[in-house]
Amino acid sequence: MDAGRVGPQGTWTSSRFRWTLADPHPEVEPSQARAELPGRWLAACGPATEADLGWWTGWNATDVRAVLTAARRPDGVIAHRFLADAGAEARRAVEAEAARLAAWIGDVRVTPRFRTPPEGELATGA
Repeated sequence: MDAGRVGPQGTWTSSRFRWTLADPHPEVEPSQARAELPGRWLAACGPATEADLGWWTGWNATDVRAVLTAARRPDGVIAHRFLADAGAEARRAVEAEAARLAAWIGDVRVTPRFRTPPEGELATGA
Protein backbone atom coordinates (compact mmCIF):
# COMPACT_ATOMS: atom_id res chain seq x y z
CA MET A 1 0.00 0.00 0.00
CA ASP A 2 1.03 3.55 -0.72
CA ALA A 3 0.29 6.62 1.37
CA GLY A 4 -1.75 9.48 -0.03
CA ARG A 5 -2.26 13.02 1.20
CA VAL A 6 -5.97 13.76 1.57
CA GLY A 7 -6.21 17.28 2.88
CA PRO A 8 -5.08 19.74 5.49
CA GLN A 9 -5.86 19.38 9.16
CA GLY A 10 -8.01 22.34 10.09
CA THR A 11 -8.52 25.06 7.48
CA TRP A 12 -7.04 25.26 3.99
CA THR A 13 -4.26 27.49 5.33
CA SER A 14 -2.91 24.71 7.54
CA SER A 15 0.47 23.24 6.63
CA ARG A 16 -0.33 19.97 8.46
CA PHE A 17 -1.88 17.32 6.25
CA ARG A 18 -3.86 14.16 6.82
CA TRP A 19 -2.61 10.93 5.25
CA THR A 20 -4.35 7.71 4.35
CA LEU A 21 -3.48 4.36 2.80
CA ALA A 22 -3.99 4.25 -0.95
CA ASP A 23 -4.03 1.48 -3.50
CA PRO A 24 -0.79 1.15 -5.45
CA HIS A 25 -0.66 2.89 -8.81
CA PRO A 26 -1.49 0.59 -11.74
CA GLU A 27 1.30 -0.57 -14.01
CA VAL A 28 1.24 1.55 -17.16
CA GLU A 29 3.52 1.47 -20.18
CA PRO A 30 5.83 4.52 -20.14
CA SER A 31 4.69 5.68 -23.59
CA GLN A 32 1.04 5.54 -22.51
CA ALA A 33 1.85 7.39 -19.28
CA ARG A 34 3.68 10.14 -21.21
CA ALA A 35 0.70 10.51 -23.54
CA GLU A 36 -1.87 10.68 -20.72
CA LEU A 37 0.06 12.74 -18.18
CA PRO A 38 -0.20 16.19 -19.82
CA GLY A 39 -3.98 15.97 -20.21
CA ARG A 40 -4.50 14.82 -16.66
CA TRP A 41 -2.14 17.45 -15.27
CA LEU A 42 -3.69 20.24 -17.34
CA ALA A 43 -7.19 19.15 -16.27
CA ALA A 44 -6.13 19.41 -12.62
CA CYS A 45 -3.71 22.34 -12.75
CA GLY A 46 -4.32 24.16 -16.04
CA PRO A 47 -4.34 26.34 -17.86
CA ALA A 48 -0.59 26.27 -18.08
CA THR A 49 2.23 26.97 -20.46
CA GLU A 50 4.54 24.54 -22.17
CA ALA A 51 7.25 25.74 -19.78
CA ASP A 52 5.01 25.00 -16.77
CA LEU A 53 4.49 21.42 -17.92
CA GLY A 54 8.20 21.01 -18.57
CA TRP A 55 9.06 22.30 -15.12
CA TRP A 56 6.53 20.04 -13.43
CA THR A 57 7.48 16.88 -15.33
CA GLY A 58 11.19 17.55 -15.65
CA TRP A 59 10.88 17.01 -19.41
CA ASN A 60 12.89 19.08 -21.86
CA ALA A 61 11.13 21.32 -24.39
CA THR A 62 11.37 18.71 -27.16
CA ASP A 63 9.66 16.06 -25.03
CA VAL A 64 6.91 18.47 -23.96
CA ARG A 65 6.23 19.57 -27.54
CA ALA A 66 6.13 15.96 -28.72
CA VAL A 67 3.06 15.30 -26.57
CA LEU A 68 1.39 18.71 -26.90
CA THR A 69 1.33 19.44 -30.63
CA ALA A 70 -2.39 19.52 -31.42
CA ALA A 71 -4.86 21.97 -32.91
CA ARG A 72 -8.50 22.19 -33.90
CA ARG A 73 -9.18 22.64 -37.61
CA PRO A 74 -12.10 24.70 -38.93
CA ASP A 75 -14.05 21.47 -39.56
CA GLY A 76 -13.83 20.70 -35.82
CA VAL A 77 -11.34 17.85 -36.05
CA ILE A 78 -8.64 17.83 -33.36
CA ALA A 79 -5.51 17.48 -35.49
CA HIS A 80 -2.27 16.29 -33.99
CA ARG A 81 1.13 15.00 -34.98
CA PHE A 82 4.11 13.69 -33.12
CA LEU A 83 7.37 15.51 -33.55
CA ALA A 84 9.19 12.32 -32.60
CA ASP A 85 8.27 8.64 -32.71
CA ALA A 86 6.36 7.97 -29.50
CA GLY A 87 5.29 4.42 -30.34
CA ALA A 88 1.97 2.81 -31.27
CA GLU A 89 0.56 2.87 -27.73
CA ALA A 90 1.17 6.60 -27.38
CA ARG A 91 -0.41 7.25 -30.79
CA ARG A 92 -3.52 5.29 -29.78
CA ALA A 93 -3.70 7.11 -26.44
CA VAL A 94 -3.37 10.53 -28.09
CA GLU A 95 -6.01 9.66 -30.72
CA ALA A 96 -8.38 8.56 -27.96
CA GLU A 97 -7.69 11.74 -25.99
CA ALA A 98 -8.24 13.90 -29.10
CA ALA A 99 -11.63 12.22 -29.65
CA ARG A 100 -12.54 12.70 -25.98
CA LEU A 101 -11.49 16.36 -26.13
CA ALA A 102 -13.50 16.98 -29.31
CA ALA A 103 -16.60 15.47 -27.69
CA TRP A 104 -16.06 17.45 -24.49
CA ILE A 105 -15.65 20.87 -26.11
CA GLY A 106 -18.37 20.25 -28.70
CA ASP A 107 -18.92 23.23 -31.01
CA VAL A 108 -16.80 25.63 -28.93
CA ARG A 109 -13.88 27.06 -30.88
CA VAL A 110 -10.75 27.80 -28.88
CA THR A 111 -8.28 30.11 -30.60
CA PRO A 112 -4.80 30.30 -29.11
CA ARG A 113 -3.56 33.79 -28.47
CA PHE A 114 -0.05 32.96 -29.67
CA ARG A 115 0.08 30.10 -32.12
CA THR A 116 3.18 27.98 -32.39
CA PRO A 117 4.29 27.16 -35.95
CA PRO A 118 3.24 23.47 -35.69
CA GLU A 119 -0.16 24.39 -34.21
CA GLY A 120 -0.77 26.92 -36.98
CA GLU A 121 0.07 24.30 -39.61
CA LEU A 122 -2.22 21.74 -38.01
CA ALA A 123 -5.08 24.22 -37.66
CA THR A 124 -4.98 25.12 -41.36
CA GLY A 125 -4.40 21.56 -42.56
CA ALA A 126 -1.04 22.46 -44.11
